[in-house]
Amino acid sequence: KIYYEQKNFQNALNYFDQVLQININHGNSRIFSAACFSELKEYDKVISILQPLIETYNDWIKINNGKDDQANLYIGKFHRSEIANSLHIYGSALSQINSENRNQILGYYYASVTVFPACFVCWNNYAVLLSKYGRIDEAAEAYNRAIKLNAGTSTIYSNLASIYTSFDTQQSLKFYREAVVREPNNAKNWIKLADTHSYLKNWDASLAAYKQAIYLAPESLSAHTGIVKVYMYICKWPQFLQYKKKTFEIFTNLIQNETIWQNLLVQNILSPIFAIELHMSPNSTYYAAKYNAAYEENQAKMLVQKWPLFENYDK
Repeated sequence: KIYYEQKNFQNALNYFDQVLQININHGNSRIFSAACFSELKEYDKVISILQPLIETYNDWIKINNGKDDQANLYIGKFHRSEIANSLHIYGSALSQINSENRNQILGYYYASVTVFPACFVCWNNYAVLLSKYGRIDEAAEAYNRAIKLNAGTSTIYSNLASIYTSFDTQQSLKFYREAVVREPNNAKNWIKLADTHSYLKNWDASLAAYKQAIYLAPESLSAHTGIVKVYMYICKWPQFLQYKKKTFEIFTNLIQNETIWQNLLVQNILSPIFAIELHMSPNSTYYAAKYNAAYEENQAKMLVQKWPLFENYDK
């Protein structure tokens, strides 16, 4: 488990395999092995390693005709918590292999919370999937079930806040506040809180939250991008220039790594501020054009017209 927590998944797998050679029915070793394979994107192996638990669950359902005696903590040779965790990890792997079969995938997640209703992680994961499928009311209910089981976990509040972002910003703000109270050293939660304040034009609160995020994560591009935008909106130009300089340093360092660059594009957290500024650095003009081609087509055309450095933009 230490190797798993350190994200040294291959070493973790070696040790879990040794446990399974001693006890083939050691449920937690199968679950952690599946989690490692999932991190390595080897989803077929996730399906394979969890098969004994899934088959045990399916056989149990058939024998009991779908009836469940919650008093019995074991299903076959496995504890209910092991069956529950295996079901949602199995469903997650299926979604990566074939995302079209939503009902089947959702069925595994739902089974996980019915088999072991005391698993707050299962409720949280079920809620995440419901939210992804646009079933917002059901997702909110599932998140609230998770909160009742473990009110101290900031991730649940942050996830719950995210489902309200597009239609009830005040509710979103409420739950992001709960998230930072429960995990005050989590920079990502502070950034989300700051983003929400910024959307509501609560400029002072937004700046305070971004500054806290920067204190916790000094090289965070998201936090610096956010605070630069706020200072631009409120026309505080000395502070704007101060933070923009640092933001641009972080940005230019990050884009030297193509993998990181691609992740930034996927996340769509880059700002046109940087696309405009990149003309000052000849080695980085390619990235500015690349970013604009992906997300700011009109802006890209303006850059091509304004600066000769973008003359090869079409190519």
